[in-house]
Amino acid sequence: MNLMKGVLLAFVFLLNTSQYVVSAQDISEGKWDLLGSHVIDYTLDTDVAKLDTTKLVYKMLKIKVIEGSLSINKIAIDYVNGDSRTVRLPKTYTKGNDSKMIDVSLKQNRQVMEKISLWFNPKMGAAQRSVVEFWGRK
Repeated sequence: MNLMKGVLLAFVFLLNTSQYVVSAQDISEGKWDLLGSHVIDYTLDTDVAKLDTTKLVYKMLKIKVIEGSLSINKIAIDYVNGDSRTVRLPKTYTKGNDSKMIDVSLKQNRQVMEKISLWFNPKMGAAQRSVVEFWGRK
């Protein structure tokens, strides 16, 4: 009987925590919007991607590597009102990997994102072109 309770509790725990994980299915079901994609220029250590947000305000952002690999140090999010926010992402992402969910709302002053600057290690991916996508959730 105790084993049955343990299995049931584990199932309930996994069911409750699964809502915080973003999957490809979530993206394809429309819960996440594609804001843009960008080919990384490895001749520099920073690159800027313009976003197509069509004047919509998003709460969360994810970066997905579509091709190659990318060692991101940090990103800067620029908003149309002139505000900017820097987020550290010290990790190497490979094809198919997503970044953590990034809160892009500016507390009470939510704004439209305009562009994202990426700082990365150019030596990590110089041999292969990397393509990233930016996904937003309202």
